[in-house]
Amino acid sequence: MHNFLQGTLKHYGIFVFLLVHTAVILAMESPNHHRSLSPKQGLPLKPDQIVQIFDSKKEVKKGILWDDLIPKNIIITPDGKGLILAKRGKVEGFSFDDPSNVKIIIEHPKAKKSFPIIAVSQKKDGLLTIISASNYKNENNEHVAEYILFCNEWTTGKKLDKPIQALSRDS
Repeated sequence: MHNFLQGTLKHYGIFVFLLVHTAVILAMESPNHHRSLSPKQGLPLKPDQIVQIFDSKKEVKKGILWDDLIPKNIIITPDGKGLILAKRGKVEGFSFDDPSNVKIIIEHPKAKKSFPIIAVSQKKDGLLTIISASNYKNENNEHVAEYILFCNEWTTGKKLDKPIQALSRDS
């Protein structure tokens, strides 16, 4: 009799556990759970502008590898007027007013194999600041890290003997 009660209570406990969790999951469902994002209904957000970053067919015909073609990081400038792209060994940017005019903003001449880490900020007066950091091995097979600061056409940089893993920007 004792074993019968233990087995019944165990099964009852499992049943209550499943019932409570099912109720919680169903309570989290949105009231419009029949709504989907099918192409017929459209996306909930509509972009103001669609910008083509690269022409994949044209670039592949040139023999450029996908890994070299696709940016690692894409950041919209804080004022919303352009894009900053982190590609192998360089940082590029363009304005949404003229997306075909892509400019190299920062170049890491010795770090051609790695994608730079970037951070972007912009003051209210429009002053755009970009910090780009990259790690590489030099001719002596030593690890080198460098960061380059760009601020409205002015650049400066510094090499470090320890790798850079993250960037942050205080205002």
